[in-house]
Amino acid sequence: MSELSILIVTWNSRATIRDCLNSIQNTCQKLDYEVLVWDNVSTDETVRIIQTEFPDVQLFRSQKNLGFAEGNNRLIEKTNSDYILFLNPDTVIIDNSVIKMLEYLKSSSSVAALGPKLLYSDSTFQLSYAKFPNLGSEFFTKIYQRSVNQRRSLVLTFLENTSAEAKEVDWVSGACMLTRKKVLQEAGKFDENFFLYFEDTDLCHRMKAKGKIIYFPEAQVMHVVGSSTKSQNLKTEYHYRRSQLYYYRLHNSRFSNLILKLYLSFRFGLGCIFSNKEKKEWYKDIFGLIWS
Repeated sequence: MSELSILIVTWNSRATIRDCLNSIQNTCQKLDYEVLVWDNVSTDETVRIIQTEFPDVQLFRSQKNLGFAEGNNRLIEKTNSDYILFLNPDTVIIDNSVIKMLEYLKSSSSVAALGPKLLYSDSTFQLSYAKFPNLGSEFFTKIYQRSVNQRRSLVLTFLENTSAEAKEVDWVSGACMLTRKKVLQEAGKFDENFFLYFEDTDLCHRMKAKGKIIYFPEAQVMHVVGSSTKSQNLKTEYHYRRSQLYYYRLHNSRFSNLILKLYLSFRFGLGCIFSNKEKKEWYKDIFGLIWS
C-alpha cells in the first residue's frame, strides 16, 4: 500500500507529459507513492513516452475519450492509498511542494482538500482558486483572470498580496489538488456529467461539507494552461458552456440559471448573425444546449 496516489488523465499530452512525470520523480523521492495515468485515446506519442520512459507508471488506456471527471474516477477505483493527488499532465512540480502539501494535510484533520500556488511557464502568478460560481462571483473572477492573463501589474500585485499566505477558499483548481480518499468516499467522486470544466469546482462544493478547502501557496506548481485544448477552441467553448449550465442547475437558483441562459442567448445570438457558415452551425448547437 502506497502513502500517496498521483492520478493523471491524459489526452494528446506529448508536449508536456515527460516534464510532468520527470518532476514527480525528482521531487517525490522521499515519499512512498504510485503514479496512475488514464489515457483518453491519445493519437500522438503520449502512450509511447509513458511506456518506454516511465515503466513504473501504471498506465490505463481507454477505448473512448471519457473526459477529465470519468477518467479520474476510473483511477480512484484502482488506488490503494489514503491520500490522492489529482494532477494535470501539463504541470511541473517545483521543489518539494507535494511533500509540503501532504505534511499540511496530515497535520490538519479539519482540511478536506488543498491546492498549491500555480504559476505560468514564465513563473508569473496564475489564478487557481475563487468563490463558488454565481452571477456575481463569475463576473469578478473573469475580470481577475483576464487581468492576470494580460499581466496587468496592478491587479497582479493585488492578487499576489492577497494570496501570499494559506487561507480557506471555496474551491481550488483540479490541475493540482490533494485530498483524502476517505473524503472522496464520503463526499462522492467527480460528477461524470461534467466532461470538461467545473468538475473540480463541483467536487470542492461537496468536499467543503466535509472540511476546509485550503489554498496553500507554500507549495508551487507550474501549469501550462490548456496545452492539449488550444487547437480545439470551438469544442472547448462548447464543453465549457455545457458544464457551466449544468453547474448552475445543480448549485444556483432558478433565477440565476434563467439570467445565465438569457445572457448566453444574447451573446451567441449576435455571433450567429455575424459569423461565417461554419461558426453559424456551431452557434446553433450552443443555442440547443442553452435551452435544452
